Parts: sequence; C-alpha cells; structure tokens
Amino acid sequence: FDKGILRSLETGYCVGEEPSNWRLLQLTTCEYATKLTLINNTLVQQTRNHHQQQFCVSVSHRGKALLHPRLGASAALVPCYKAASRTSLVLQTKILEDIWTPPPAVSLPPEMTPCDSPACGMVGRFRIQFSYEGRCLGVTEDNKLVVSFCNPQESQAFFYSNGTFTSVERAMCIGVANSDSKELILTQCDNSARLLYLDKELRHGRTRKHCISPLKKSVATPTPDLGAKVGLVKCQRPATSIELLEETEFLRARAALMLPLPHNESCPFPACAINKRPDFPKLLPKEEVRRCGELPECLTVVVKTARRPYFVVRLAQSVKVNLHPDVPIIVIDDGPDQYTLEVMEQIGMFPNMRYIIGDTEDIGIAAGRTIAVQLVKTRYFLNLDDDHTIPQNSGLTKIIDLMDTSDLSVVGARGRTSWAGLIDFLPDEEGRPILRQLHGTCVSKSQLLSFNKLCHRCDLTINTFLARTQDVLQVGGWSKELKISEHVDIFLRLKANGKKVANCNNFQSVHDPSTGNLIFGMNVTSFDKKAYRKLRWNRTKQMGNRFLNHWNIHKFTKVGGKGPLGSNKTDLDQIGS
Repeated sequence: FDKGILRSLETGYCVGEEPSNWRLLQLTTCEYATKLTLINNTLVQQTRNHHQQQFCVSVSHRGKALLHPRLGASAALVPCYKAASRTSLVLQTKILEDIWTPPPAVSLPPEMTPCDSPACGMVGRFRIQFSYEGRCLGVTEDNKLVVSFCNPQESQAFFYSNGTFTSVERAMCIGVANSDSKELILTQCDNSARLLYLDKELRHGRTRKHCISPLKKSVATPTPDLGAKVGLVKCQRPATSIELLEETEFLRARAALMLPLPHNESCPFPACAINKRPDFPKLLPKEEVRRCGELPECLTVVVKTARRPYFVVRLAQSVKVNLHPDVPIIVIDDGPDQYTLEVMEQIGMFPNMRYIIGDTEDIGIAAGRTIAVQLVKTRYFLNLDDDHTIPQNSGLTKIIDLMDTSDLSVVGARGRTSWAGLIDFLPDEEGRPILRQLHGTCVSKSQLLSFNKLCHRCDLTINTFLARTQDVLQVGGWSKELKISEHVDIFLRLKANGKKVANCNNFQSVHDPSTGNLIFGMNVTSFDKKAYRKLRWNRTKQMGNRFLNHWNIHKFTKVGGKGPLGSNKTDLDQIGS
C-alpha cells in the first residue's frame, strides 16, 4: 500500500475497478488503479469532488454488501454508509513477527530453572505428532490432551521454549493433571511439566524414565484411537516415538486440506475440496508446442528399488533394447551396504544408469522416488517399479508426443485390470470422512479425450506413468511421511493442485515378478525374499494408517477393479464432475 494504491507483491498488478462492472474490484495494470485512503479502519475511494458520494471497499454479493462474507465473495466499492465490514491493513512483517514471537512470559516453578540441556535451546512453534501412525496431539474444550488428526484447520500448535510447551491459542501449558495421575492436560504455566525433546521422544526430565505417549486403558500404545488420552509412561518405542512438526512447514505440507470447501453440505470435511476435478485436458496452441528431439534429451527413467539390483539390470536392458541405449536411468536403492563386485559389474554395463545406494537401510519408496525426480534434468520422467520392463510396443513415443501437444501433467499406462479410476472423499454411514476409489470409472465414454480416442481423463492410474518433471516437483513429490502406500497419495496431491491426468490404452509396460528369468546367467530374484517381505508387508497396516491420518479420513474403500474396462457405470454416476 503506497500513495493510495494497493499493489500485489506476487503479480505486480494493482487493485482497480472491473471495466464491465465498475463496482467490483480486480487486479489490473497500475495505470488503472483505484486510489484509496485509510480512514478510521475503512478504505475510502479518493475523489477530487468532496461533495461526490463516497465509496468504500467492502465485500458484496449480487451488489449487496455482506456483513458476514463467504470465502470467495467479491471485493467491491459500495456506498460508505452501506459498507458492511471494516478493513485492517496488516503489515506482512507483523504477521511474521506474530508467528515467531512467543506468548507472554510466564512464571516457572523454581525447580524448572535453569535448564542446561541442549533440548532447552530448541525454540519454535510445533505440532506434536505420534510418529508410528502419524496422529497428533489435540486439545479438547475442557483442556484435556487427546489423540487427534493432524488437522491444519485446527489450532494444535504449541510454542516450545525452555522445555515448556505453551498452547498458542490458549496461553496455557502442558502439565500433569495431578500427582496421582499419568494424564496430561493444559494447565496454568506455573504448573507446567518440563518436557525435553531428546532422540525423537518427549522425556519428562533428562533421564529416559517417563515419556509422552498415547494411552489405551492407561497403558502406552503406538496405535491409539482418536480421542484417546495422552499421558506420561515408561519410555518404550514405538509408542513414545514423537516428531515435532514445525508449524509453517506443516501447513505447507498439508495445503491440500486448507482449500476452500465447495457449497456442498453433504461433504463438510477438509479433504472434500479435492473432489473438484481439473478441467478436461486440451491441446496447446501451435505456438506453445515444444516437441522433443532425441528421446534421451527429454526422457529419464526413474526407479526405486529395495536391494533388488538384478531386477533393475533386467529393466535397464529392456530400456536399452526397446527405447534407446542412451536414455538416462536414475535408480535409488536402500543401503548402506555395497554390493559384491559381480553385481556392480552388471550395473556398470549401463553407463547411462545412475545407481545410487542410500546411507540408510530403509529410505522408503516415497522418499526414494522424490530424490530420484529431483535429480532428473529432462522435461519428462517415466516412473517404473523395479520388476517392470519396457516391451518393444510400449507406445511411449506416442505418449511423449501427446504430452508435447497438450496440457496434461501425467499419463498412465494400461494395466491388466481396470485399476485406473476416479477418487473422491465422502462421509460413510456414520458420517465419518472416507476416501473412495472407483476402479475403471475413468475408462468410459464420458471421460474420453476429444483429441485422442485411446485416452481418458482420470484421477488415478497404475504406477507406470509418464509425468512432467516440474509438475511433480511443484506438488512436493511424494509424501515423505509414507514409506509405502504412497501411490494414491501422489495422485491426490496432483489433483489438489489442479494437475491433469489421463490414462491411455496404447501405453504399456510389462510387470514380471517371476523367478525363472535369467540375466547374464544370473537369476533375477537373487535377493533375500524373506527379509524383503518382512520389511514391506509387516508395515503395510502401519503405513496405511499413516496415509489415512495424513488425509484426516477413517477409511479407504475400493470399488470394482475386476470387471472389464468401464464396467462401473453406476459408480461413475455417483461421483462428482
């Protein structure tokens, strides 16, 4: 706001009147800006004629000023005597100061001062997350601490300083209910409990004796119900494992749950805003089309594996023979151990393949894929599981041409069943939020692309897909909270950000997890199958629950998937457009 003009820092445009309706305000070139004066908390339009009727900035609907404006309502100039809302200009620096300024100083009991632990030097605003399944510490109306969804629309942040957690909203601190109870509550800060964040636990004191944990019948549990009490118990992982989520980073990661809700009372949950689907894909104007030249210049193959190098060698051989010998391949593998010389020689036969072995035993599929995409230098990347191969008739070059000439962000390959489909959030029979996946529903006439009769608009495809590198990076890649169960999550993130997805029947890979294939005289599945299954399948339920908690839902239900393509017409009629 300078010299009576409001200018957007993001776009450089200024606030002015809409030509077709001079009362409505919009961003326009600054030469047409409306000059405003701040008088008594009201933005008044500047006029040269003092006798002329004065107009003020307000919020309106169909020409009427709104006392209680809705999200998305239009800003407008209305006669000042009709102005329904006052205006405050809040300095951006003041907002940032508010984020980092601690609540008013509180007196601490003598036994809590001083604190010489390194943990006491940690300062900031955090949400307290129970790591195992990803739920957060919430507060009830009567100041009890309970297990809750990590909901960005609820005030769950605490200011942490000197070992004390102070509720940002209530200016009260975490303390013990009474000397005979393990239960934690919000209390006056002179009764607060010192909690030190050490080695991913919140410990009561410096010794590892008592830690914060969700409770089930007064016993620590890593799998608490929503609404379960929280207390101090004997430290025992995984029940007492804690993550402190920095508030601004948390809000950025959960931005999809902060979108304005549609005017649909039947789905009032934070995730329901994602039900609104992006527009149909369309062809680009000819002047905006940039076609790929040689395949290696525009395509990189991305693979996350878990100690299965022979599968990767088989995949790399199929890329070399059936695509192009110089197409870059980026592989992220779990560590930290190196392979034998024999294995490394097989990997070294593909100079175009960058094979990265991580520093940790269990990177996770989600984090591994995000790391790989961050290393991609081409316009597109092809996402593949390690037990897939590229056939001679993959159709990939046609899909690249489709991406070159349209505004699609992702194109998925066809699968053996009608797995690709639409997804939406809705309440279950008890009114709780759930996510529904409707297999096969996008492969129908109503979703057919007008410019390609082999492709359909979709929300979700199989894990073999071609994507624009920058579009996936813009949504943050895969969620780092998920080791597995990351597949649906990335497509929800794409949908929430308006990225367009299609599924094409002329695009395919081959899924072959068989044990009989030989590569260079070596069995493809020469890996520790027992250890691999234990690593992956023992955590399926845990990561599935983390996925549910990330999106604040109680259940993920799948409908169809075994019938022919497009067989779920009834289900398609139920889902929104």
